Amino acid sequence: MVRIIPTVSEIVSRNIAVGHEVLSSSIKDKEERKKSTISHKLGYFLTMRMMIAVLMSSCLMALSVTTTNLAGSLVCMVTKDDENMANSQNPRFQNGMEEGINGSERISQPCLPNSDQNNEMKSLITDRPDLARFSKSNANGNQDYIEIRSCHIDKRLNWTMLEQGMVLCAQNIGSLFMLVVGPQADRLNGKWTVAVALFVTIISNMMLPLLAAEHFLFAIIARILCGIADALLTPSISSMIVRWFPPKERSFAIGFITGGRQIGSLLILPVSGWVCLKKDVFGGWEFTFYISATVAAVMLLVWLVMSADKPSKHYCVKNDEKMYILRKINEESLGKRKERKNTPWKQLLISRPFIVGILAVVCQEYPLVITTTLLPIYMKEVLHLSDVRSTLYSALPLLALWISKNLSSSLSSYLSARKKGCCSAGRTVLVKSFNGIGSVGLAIGLLMIPLLTHSVPALIVVCAANAFAGLHTPGVFTALLQIGPAYTGSITGIAFSAGHIANIVNKLTNGLILHSWSGSAGQWKLLYAISAIVAFLPVTFFTLWGSADLQPWAIPKLKQSCGSRKKGDNIESKDSQTTTSPTYLAETLPTPI
Repeated sequence: MVRIIPTVSEIVSRNIAVGHEVLSSSIKDKEERKKSTISHKLGYFLTMRMMIAVLMSSCLMALSVTTTNLAGSLVCMVTKDDENMANSQNPRFQNGMEEGINGSERISQPCLPNSDQNNEMKSLITDRPDLARFSKSNANGNQDYIEIRSCHIDKRLNWTMLEQGMVLCAQNIGSLFMLVVGPQADRLNGKWTVAVALFVTIISNMMLPLLAAEHFLFAIIARILCGIADALLTPSISSMIVRWFPPKERSFAIGFITGGRQIGSLLILPVSGWVCLKKDVFGGWEFTFYISATVAAVMLLVWLVMSADKPSKHYCVKNDEKMYILRKINEESLGKRKERKNTPWKQLLISRPFIVGILAVVCQEYPLVITTTLLPIYMKEVLHLSDVRSTLYSALPLLALWISKNLSSSLSSYLSARKKGCCSAGRTVLVKSFNGIGSVGLAIGLLMIPLLTHSVPALIVVCAANAFAGLHTPGVFTALLQIGPAYTGSITGIAFSAGHIANIVNKLTNGLILHSWSGSAGQWKLLYAISAIVAFLPVTFFTLWGSADLQPWAIPKLKQSCGSRKKGDNIESKDSQTTTSPTYLAETLPTPI
C-alpha cells in the first residue's frame, strides 16, 4: 500500500481554506448575535411590561394635568394687586350690575353676548348725567365713553398672594395622606388604588370651578382632594414598578414612568394659556379644569380595561415574559404580599440609607416649587411677560426636565448592566454620581436666575437648572426603590410625604414673602437663594452616606400556618407562625389581593 504524502504547498493551501471557513463562520456568528441583540432590544418595546409602563406614565400624566392646571390658570383667574386697589376706589361689576363708590347706588349693567363685544367695549354716553362720573376720554379728548366689561371678567377671583399660596399648598396637605396609604400600598391591589385616585381627581377638578367663586376655602378643599389622589396613586405606581420590572430595568422604568408628570404639565400649561387668551370663546379659566377632568376620565377607562396589578394577573402577558419577570424579582426575595410579616419599622426608620434618602428627596423637591409652580408668576411679574407667554414659556423647563430624566435613567440602566469595562459601576456609585451632579447644577442655576433681567437668558438658565434636577431620578429616587423593594410603598410614602411637607412650608413662606414684600425686586432673589442652598445640601450627606444596595432588614420574613406543615414536624413555637424563605412558586401562584 502506497501512502501519498501531501506537499508543503498543499498543506498550506488546505490550512488557508480551513482558516477562511472558520473566519467566515465566526463572522456569521457575530452577525447573528448582533441581529439577535438588536431584535431583543427592539422586542423590549413590544413587551407587556413596556405597555404597562406606558399606562402608568399616562396615569401620572393625567394626574399632572389635573394638578398643574392651577399654576397655569392663576395668571388669569385671580385679580392683580393693582386691580384690587382699583376695585376699592372705582365701581365694580357683580352679577351684571355696577356698584357705585358708596356701595348703595347701582346702575343696570346688562351682560352682552360675546359676539357683540371683545374683552372691553365702550359705549357712547348720551346726555345722561348719572353716567358722567363713569366716563372716560378717548385719545383725541373730544368724546366721552363709558367702559363696559365682558361678563366673564367678573369671574376673576379676588385672592391675595397669601391666599394663593394657601390654595397652592393645599394639594401638598392632601398628599400627606400618603403616610397612611404608603405602608398599605404593598398589600393593596395597585390597579384599583390607581383607579380610585383618578376618580378622586376628576371630582376635585369639577368642584373647583363650580365653587371657588363662593369662597376660597372651597378651592382649598378641591386641591386637598387632588393631593389625596396623588397620595393614592404615587405609592401604588411605585409598588407596581417593583412588581413589573426586574432590578436592572427599574432605573429606566422610573424615568420613563415618572416622566408622565412632565408630559402632563407640558400639555396643560399651553392649554391654560390659550384658554386665558381666548376667554371670549371658552368662557374663562374654568374651561381648563373641565378639560383636565375629561382627560382623567378617559385615562380611568383605559386603565380599567388594560392594566393589571402584576404579571400573573394580566390576561395578555406571554408566559416567557412572565416567567422572566418572576424569576428576576424572586432573586430579591419579595415573596407573596399577604404572607409577609409587618413592615420592620424600627430597622427602617433608623436605617442610614433611608434617612439620607428622605432628606435628599426633600432637598430636591423644595427648589422645584419655584422653578415650576411659581414660574408663571415670576415671568409675569418680574420678566413682564403676558399671561399667555408666561404659561407657554413655563412649559419649556418641564420639557428639559422630562428629557433629562429619561436620558439619564436610560444611561444609568445601561451602565448598571455592564459587567466590565471602563464605564461599569455599582448601584451605589451610580446613584451618588447622578445625584451629586444634579444637585450642584441645580443650585448654580437657581443662583443665576434672579440675576438675569431678560426673558430669553433667564429661560435658558431655568431649563438648564431643571435638566440638572432630572438627574435625581437615577439618583436618590432609584436608590429608595433599591434599598427595600419589598417595602417600596412604605418607603416612597414616607419619602414623598416629607417632600410634600417641605413644599407646604415653601409655598406658605413664598406666599407670605411675596404678599408682605410686594413690589421689591429683592423678594425673588431671596426665594431663589434659599432654594439654591437647599438644593446643594445633598452633595454632602447623600454622597457620604447614601446607598442603593439591598438592606438586610428589607428581606421579608414570611408567615406559614401550622396546617401547611407536614404531620410529624416538631413544633416548639407557641404561635402558629414561623419564618420561611420566600419561594419562586409562591410568586407564580395568583393570589387575590
